[in-house]
Amino acid sequence: MPRNSLIAAAALAALASQPVFAQQEPEADRARVTFTASTRDTQERAQASAHKLEWHALSLPNGAVRLLLRVPLESLQSGAPGFDASLRETFDASRHPYLELEGLVRPGDDAAAWTGWLRYAGQTRAVRASLSLSRAGSQLSLHAALPLDLDGMALPRPRLGGEPVENELQLELSAQLTLDPQALVSGGFISPARE
Repeated sequence: MPRNSLIAAAALAALASQPVFAQQEPEADRARVTFTASTRDTQERAQASAHKLEWHALSLPNGAVRLLLRVPLESLQSGAPGFDASLRETFDASRHPYLELEGLVRPGDDAAAWTGWLRYAGQTRAVRASLSLSRAGSQLSLHAALPLDLDGMALPRPRLGGEPVENELQLELSAQLTLDPQALVSGGFISPARE
């Protein structure tokens, strides 16, 4: 066997003896939206989390992401059925079944910025918020907290233990989504985030 053939055969044998590494699968998409409310007098506190979420994410060439999140209000659960029903009533869920966040997420030096719209209870408000954002390949992870001013939108305050909650509800969003730089990625209903 010529010397070049021996070298090639040895190289192939060395490669074949190397362990085969499975490609690492990206983590599964998951998202969680939580509303936190508290009362002034009794100091009660409740968190209602949505166990379903609809989303669309489009990766843009400049590193920004166009994002739409729709929370079906019927999916909110806190473990306190009275509070859940009151929260749905506040958002007028029978006529407006979704809370929607739509806008552009732009990476920044210290924090990313979300500029867009928040729609609930038949009203639309401009929103600008900072959020933590990280990207690893096609995976986008984000976390944002937004206060919802109920009095400012002339919405009734939900009741917790018979007492109205404070004016502000805190909306918290945590999500890990897969982006496709070439096309719109559409998630159907996402299961609850695993702890």
